[in-house]
Amino acid sequence: MSRTKLLDLYQRPGWQKLTTMQDLRKENEAMKKEGEYLRKRFDSISEKKKQVEDRCNDLKATVSNLREELANTKEDNATLRKDNASLREQVRFLKAQVPNLRPSFEKVF
Repeated sequence: MSRTKLLDLYQRPGWQKLTTMQDLRKENEAMKKEGEYLRKRFDSISEKKKQVEDRCNDLKATVSNLREELANTKEDNATLRKDNASLREQVRFLKAQVPNLRPSFEKVF
C-alpha cells in the first residue's frame, strides 16, 4: 500500500493503528498497575464498609437499649404520678382535719 492509502486508513473512524509487542507490554504493565490499584481500593472500600456496618449494628443496639430505658422511665413516671396524686389527696385530707384537731389539742394542754 502506498503511504497515502495507509494515512487514509488511520484517519477513518474505528480504525486502530497497529501496535508493536513493546506497545502491548507497556499497555499490559499499565493495566497491571491499574488493576493492583483498583484491587487495593476495593479492599479499602470493603474494609470501610465493614466498619460502617459494625458501627450501624452498634447504633441499632444502642437505640434498642435507649427505647427500653425510655419505656421503663415512662412506666416509672406513671407510677410516681400515681404516688404523688395519692400523697396530695392525703395532704388535703390532713389539712381538712387540722381545724378539727385544734380544739381537742388545746384541751389536752
